[in-house]
Amino acid sequence: YTHIAADPAAASVFNRAMVELTQLVAGEFLRHYDCSALRRIVDVGGGHGALLSTILNAHPQIHGVLYDLPHAIDSTRTQLANSALRTRMECIAGSFFDSVPAGADLYLLKSVLHNWDDTQAAIILGHCRRAMPAAARLVVIERMMPAHMQGTGRERAAARTDLNMMVGLGGRERTDAELAALLHNAGLQIAQSRPLGPEYMLIECVCA
Repeated sequence: YTHIAADPAAASVFNRAMVELTQLVAGEFLRHYDCSALRRIVDVGGGHGALLSTILNAHPQIHGVLYDLPHAIDSTRTQLANSALRTRMECIAGSFFDSVPAGADLYLLKSVLHNWDDTQAAIILGHCRRAMPAAARLVVIERMMPAHMQGTGRERAAARTDLNMMVGLGGRERTDAELAALLHNAGLQIAQSRPLGPEYMLIECVCA
């Protein structure tokens, strides 16, 4: 993402595209995940905060932290100054390869891990695990690759994205078993997994 950070026009196009993709998932997240007991959420690599702001607007008891690189959150920080969420949504610039803000009830990783190979994904998960209090949860939202392809529309979409991630970023989509192994090695275990819309899966993890 170095070229995006150095090119404001490219960063704007990229981040608008990510917002539109996230908005397709945000409503499904609210319908399928119980946020009523949450008080603090960190959206790790959350871009412009489309998912986090949707959650905060629906649950006024929650405070949120949007954590991403400066090119992703600088404009969001400016927009928040005149937003109803200005007292409940904090923007922190940083890299999840260095650290993740600590002390939240819930950590979100939406469409983050598929950007990276297994070594880099393990670093991201390790920093999330170290930031999590004992009772915290991590929710991973990703497209999942089937263990055996049957040719359904959902599987074809996952295969296209897998190829795109491989060519563009050196990342990949993963099967259930591959993701479970990454989580286990990071000290996390899957508490539940469910479809989220037509293409994504929600995987909730707890500290092992």
